[in-house]
Amino acid sequence: MVGAPGCNRLDVPVRLIAGGSTNLGHFCGQKLVVFFCPAEDKAAADEIRAYERLAPEFEHRGAWVVGILDKPGREAHEKSSPHINLGVDPDGTAFRQLAGGLPADARPERASGATFIVGRDGAIHHAWPRGGHAAEALEGVRERP
Repeated sequence: MVGAPGCNRLDVPVRLIAGGSTNLGHFCGQKLVVFFCPAEDKAAADEIRAYERLAPEFEHRGAWVVGILDKPGREAHEKSSPHINLGVDPDGTAFRQLAGGLPADARPERASGATFIVGRDGAIHHAWPRGGHAAEALEGVRERP
């Protein structure tokens, strides 16, 4: 893991829906967008599709995208994505680790729909409390080195 100050916050294992696991810390030194969705919500499928549509632009900007569901959900969520790492965080560890690094007035209160942009330094550069932020996240990674 890169020795940047914020990288310890990213040391969170995530079980991937497609099988296996990853650790958010593996992305330290890269631009990273992490979005959280409730598995049983139709909006989650819409959010995943929005990130899928924009995936080539995220890749062009050198950003990885990780979508995290609260539990394995409907069949639409069970399929792996060729462009987005889809994982499950049933106990909320990943959300608490990311949100815990923010000042209280900037911290999303709950994981459902929260979106984070993490810079190459491991620091959170932006956070939104609710879903529907694929286009804004793309703008955010365009602006950040």
